[in-house]
Amino acid sequence: NLGSNPLLSYNTRPADYGFDVGSGNKATCLNAMFQVSYELRENLFIESSLLLRNYKTKDAGEMNTTLVSLGIRLNMFKRDYDF
Repeated sequence: NLGSNPLLSYNTRPADYGFDVGSGNKATCLNAMFQVSYELRENLFIESSLLLRNYKTKDAGEMNTTLVSLGIRLNMFKRDYDF
């Protein structure tokens, strides 16, 4: 009864009791990102990035993720800051 029937009591949900913040499996995670950007012409950029992720738990072991991206970015409008 997690909201599917408003006539049931909301005091009987099993997830409300016995769970505390931080009571799950311990994990360590490292996220690192390296980004390089070069302006070819005014407001036209070429960009490259590398994302590394390392996630370790006792139960699941170690999981590594690597993501490489390359792109072109065009800034279309001039930024005016009127303070």
